[in-house]
Amino acid sequence: MADLRNIKLFSQQCAKAIAAILEVEVTITDQECIRIAGTGIYEREIGKKVPHTSFFRQILNTGNMGMIKDVKKEFGCKKCEKNYYCLELANIGFPIYKGDEIIGVIGIIAFSDEQREILISSIKKIREFIKYINELFISKILLLEANMRINEEFSETMQNYNSLYSFDSIIGRTPDFLKTINKAKKVSDSLSTVMIRGESGTGKEILARAIHFNSKRRNKPFIAINCSSIPENLIESELFGYEEGAFTDAKKGGKLGKFELANGGTLFLDEVGDMSLTMQAKLLRVLQDKKVTRIGGRKAIPLDLRIISATNKELENMLQTKEFREDLYYRLNVIPLYLRPLRQRREDILLLANYYLDKICKNLSKKKMFLDEYVKKWFYDYEWPGNIRQLINVIEYAVNMCETNLITLGNLPEYIFVEKYQKENIGLEEMLEKYEKEILKKYIDDYMSLDKKKEVAEKLKISTATLYRKLKKYDL
Repeated sequence: MADLRNIKLFSQQCAKAIAAILEVEVTITDQECIRIAGTGIYEREIGKKVPHTSFFRQILNTGNMGMIKDVKKEFGCKKCEKNYYCLELANIGFPIYKGDEIIGVIGIIAFSDEQREILISSIKKIREFIKYINELFISKILLLEANMRINEEFSETMQNYNSLYSFDSIIGRTPDFLKTINKAKKVSDSLSTVMIRGESGTGKEILARAIHFNSKRRNKPFIAINCSSIPENLIESELFGYEEGAFTDAKKGGKLGKFELANGGTLFLDEVGDMSLTMQAKLLRVLQDKKVTRIGGRKAIPLDLRIISATNKELENMLQTKEFREDLYYRLNVIPLYLRPLRQRREDILLLANYYLDKICKNLSKKKMFLDEYVKKWFYDYEWPGNIRQLINVIEYAVNMCETNLITLGNLPEYIFVEKYQKENIGLEEMLEKYEKEILKKYIDDYMSLDKKKEVAEKLKISTATLYRKLKKYDL
């Protein structure tokens, strides 16, 4: 919680304002009787504790306004350790209330007969005036507390983001994948542009976020824009923004573009290979000048941001066909990172599957689930044209369909079987049977003979009786 010590500068400004208006001296202490503001001789005393026998301590103890018309005659002042060299003639003490709590005292002091007369004759007006000053103090403290809460929430959110998008949260152990991650870690704090290559669904944006949230710009904005999803006639205004009246239907007051929104942080240009040559030229100009001008505007806005781009296109081929600018390519491709498709990361498939299975079960408030051996084999053999994104979707579908804690082939979406057996013109049930037979045959071949039927059954997580029944069914 905030108190007067958190608003010392504001307290000093208030003290000087009161002193100037009333033509007296002012001092302010906190609830520990430490002077946090003062005018005249009290300005030199800021930071020091007032005597324990002082008038201000009485105000803190009673919570009531107090007034001493003649300091020299006041019985309480005679006990004060500073009584013999005190120059004060009269003073008024006003408690500062925050709700029911006394958080300090405002003292108004007279050092001349004229000032004392002002205090005595204008006490009602002064009391009313200090009442408003008290409200100013409380408003300032409440505003500060609100800002502190916002900062705490922001800090907590950023910690969650940093954890969510840490490199440790990117799952994989294949050598090429780990090499890419290590390279990304090395360049996190660099200002150099990064281009992430890979098929759709390989996790390019996740890697871009990890680079940003592990850099010195982690507390600055990360702004992403998908260059392929925005129509040609809108992408310029999305990137660069526009001024009011720049074109028909332009918003009143204009609009900030992604470059301005990302200023100080990172701008992620996803699917940059889909950008038209016209937009490529405009993008190149901004990157070269490190300035952006809104549509319809004249002012060039300086930029301090990092560019991370991504594409699933073969840009080298596009350079040959003049579909992508060579100068922009070299501007963006300073640090190239490549994410392989899932079919080239077979070792990571089950690792990713189990990770997302646990995560999805938690998100959907489901009990912990497992993949049976048939599903594991299918996942390992499947080509995953949609990569990690498709894997996540398949698992989420299976979690919703599964009525036990063991996901089987029957819980998977039909289309992934159709893709493998579509040329054979057979139904789902027959597809599942064909795949089940393939798996059983593979296990029998791996274990060389049927003498190890119990071991095979354990591996497949089925009973020996079930194994016998299936072997008979498929004539194995």
